Amino acid sequence: GGECRTDRLDHLVGPIAEPASPRGPDRTGEIQEVLPEGPHGILVSDVAVAWHQIGIVHEEAEQYEAAEHAYQASLRISVQLSNTSYQARTLDQLGILYGAMGRSEDAIRFHLQAAEMQARLHDLAGEGGARSNAAFQLIALRRYDEARRELQRAIACREPFGHAAELWKTFDILSDLERAVGDTAAATIAR
Repeated sequence: GGECRTDRLDHLVGPIAEPASPRGPDRTGEIQEVLPEGPHGILVSDVAVAWHQIGIVHEEAEQYEAAEHAYQASLRISVQLSNTSYQARTLDQLGILYGAMGRSEDAIRFHLQAAEMQARLHDLAGEGGARSNAAFQLIALRRYDEARRELQRAIACREPFGHAAELWKTFDILSDLERAVGDTAAATIAR
């Protein structure tokens, strides 16, 4: 795998390149020692964001184990900081990763967990996105009724925001669903 320069973060959470185990080292205790501000003025919340972004880079490079390790590091920090918003965001991203890995059931579970957290936070746009992501996986598993329910909820969440919440993506997924069940008229309307 490619090396990733993280020496400024390693002392807080541990190296991310080539983790020793699929889950990576558990360095949670070390994180707690530096709350809320680490050495050199680095905020631990910023480290959670950095791990999340590193996960995205690994995911895009199809380095799925390294991506999972980075997302889990971000999630551990977010849980420790009680940052529910970032927990939800990372859970949704883990759902996307698990979908790419062919782990659809895990993907659905993480997307729906993220959606419920975002609902409690009244983050309608985030909830709508997570529900759309869950519906995409449900369609892949041919669980069309569940997918339709999630898409209806996603549309209701995103509608107040119009294009800013990328509502068209949810309608594209709905169109795919209608096409999959053979309703071409409904698929055309959803487009």
